[in-house]
Amino acid sequence: MGEAGTAAEDKRVLWRGDGLELGFDLSDFTHQFRRAARLNHKFRPRHRFACHTWDARCTSAKVRLICPVNLFDRFLSRPDPDEPAPPDGIRLVVGLGNPGPEYEKTRHNIGFELVDRLAAERGLKWTKEHKFRSKTAREGRGLILAKPLTFMNLSGNAVARLMRAHDLRPDQILIAYDDVSLPPGSLRFRASGSAGGHNGIRSLLEYLGTEEFPRLRIGIGAAAPDELLTDHVLGRFSPEEWREMEKVLAIAADGVNCALSAGLASAMNQYNRRA
Repeated sequence: MGEAGTAAEDKRVLWRGDGLELGFDLSDFTHQFRRAARLNHKFRPRHRFACHTWDARCTSAKVRLICPVNLFDRFLSRPDPDEPAPPDGIRLVVGLGNPGPEYEKTRHNIGFELVDRLAAERGLKWTKEHKFRSKTAREGRGLILAKPLTFMNLSGNAVARLMRAHDLRPDQILIAYDDVSLPPGSLRFRASGSAGGHNGIRSLLEYLGTEEFPRLRIGIGAAAPDELLTDHVLGRFSPEEWREMEKVLAIAADGVNCALSAGLASAMNQYNRRA
């Protein structure tokens, strides 16, 4: 056994045993800790999600300060050994849309409305996760619902982050979004496909590097001849249109539940419909 002691005369805390001696200079430790704290204050980011930058800056000091938010996130992200292993099917359902109250119940946000409905049916609460640029609602380890906060044209960034963090394949995600090429009320589950002019899907193709991911297209109808496409998709449903879309969303939610429990092919056979 070794013996522990403090040698005040040389300012070292020592451990001695079997011919070995370990220790450190308290005055030097205090100096380096204060220096690291100054670096922390100097380089601390203004935005919360940049903790990795803060952590990297602090490594330049001899005493490394770990960002507490990162450390807490890492602890929470560890799987619970008591929970069952997640299934191999679809595990991430993403509704595309734009964040903010000014976009609520617009045609372009029908994907958000669908995942909101799915979360409400399951009694799940939404949490803003800056590291994923998304709001998420989780059901154990088996299902994640997500709403990207990147705005529509950068949706792929958020989805790619979620997939990397949870080790998901493209065939394990389902993307729900609006489609102007389908009449209002139409539903189309597909296993793959092109962007079809949709900027959110175009972003996903860019970030994921593949067209092979399941999606659910929800018809919102084409713009009027004298209406700009942007005005149409960013416009709100009329009260009558919204009442009809609520019925469609109920059917779409049933279709997603079918895809989760019985597979995408089953959902395609049962829920692909034209209004």
